[in-house]
Amino acid sequence: MKRNNTKRPKKPKRHRTRQKRHQIRHQPRHQTREKKHVRSQKKHQTNQKKAKGVNDINIISLNASWESLRPAEHDWKYKKGKYGEPPDLENGLGFQCGPYKLTARTKRCRRNVSNILKAEDYDLIALQEYVPDSINFDNNMIPISHTVNADTPKLKLEIHILSLYNQNKFTLIDHIGEEFLLAGKGPRPKRWGRPFLILFLINKATNQPIIFINVHMPQSENIEGKTPIEQARNTERRINEMILTKIHRLNKPEFHAADIIFAGDTNDFKMTSKEGIIDRIKILEKELYFGNNLQKTCCTTSLIPVESEDPKSPCNRRDISKECPFIKAPLKNYSDIILYSKNNNFTYSFPPIVEPASDHIPISTILTLSSPQETAQASEHSRSSTSAPTSAHSSVHSSVHSRPSTSARSPQQKYVPPHRRR
Repeated sequence: MKRNNTKRPKKPKRHRTRQKRHQIRHQPRHQTREKKHVRSQKKHQTNQKKAKGVNDINIISLNASWESLRPAEHDWKYKKGKYGEPPDLENGLGFQCGPYKLTARTKRCRRNVSNILKAEDYDLIALQEYVPDSINFDNNMIPISHTVNADTPKLKLEIHILSLYNQNKFTLIDHIGEEFLLAGKGPRPKRWGRPFLILFLINKATNQPIIFINVHMPQSENIEGKTPIEQARNTERRINEMILTKIHRLNKPEFHAADIIFAGDTNDFKMTSKEGIIDRIKILEKELYFGNNLQKTCCTTSLIPVESEDPKSPCNRRDISKECPFIKAPLKNYSDIILYSKNNNFTYSFPPIVEPASDHIPISTILTLSSPQETAQASEHSRSSTSAPTSAHSSVHSSVHSRPSTSARSPQQKYVPPHRRR
């Protein structure tokens, strides 16, 4: 019997494996966070590689942050944070993006925010806390903005909100800009610069109507109402009144059956609990669905320096004249969201960002809009429910209470909000 003289491959030595485990176990914490960031970046790229059809749109929402685009020498934690956190000092977003005069640090933060929005071919963009002329956009994106005046003892400032749409994909019919008034003592509500912006769009490929709502909502405690249900009703009432009035003036009844896309910074930190507000809101009597993979996006001005492997690197000495790398401190709250009226068959992704950029992280997704057949069915039901009234006022009033056809949605089980899915 002949022996097989072929050499077998050597097994890896056990001590090398143990050494690698030791390195991983004892590596600095900031390196662990950096590797997690790289993994999330690869995951986002995989999610966005899905082929887009005629009815698919790519959408992103971001609170661009006053501390980044209109920075001072410090931010809200230059003494101590709202919840007792230590001051940020030179590792704060305000310091790394300031001062307000256009220095290299300010331009760096604005450039990082611009790169987030130009990293992909987005069809709809919702920006909150926007500062005019601070961000560059692709030429095919058409900006629509709205400005309100913040009028509080601590803040007197023009506040801007910005929505952009892809002119190659959509036609703008009209838009509305308004603001949420904060509940407060006295004869009139406080004005704190909380705007919302509504675009009435037509999909050029399918001729289907879309209502795109960009919001920057107040904190929950500042919304009028004693319970989350009352707060949700007061919020949706203000938005619905604007939409219905505009539909009536435009004489565009087909927008009653439009797909609703609701995006922005909700400041609803309890949206995943039973005390949440945002999952109770209905627009034109349509439920707004969460997607899958919801994550915390808000809010921190604290940055963690990434140490260089080169011991002579000026970044290890935190030389503020150099563009040294940072990663964001852990986020603690849910806040930014994209909701859709058709179904919950979509998944959120969170585009990677280069710090310093914002105190939020962006949220994006790909939505599949309703087909012409689905919109026609919903439109037929809407016309039949609003045919009885004769006056303009009664027509608007009845459409508030008319429920759209459920056939416009894809067959699925009854919607379960995130806090009831567990």
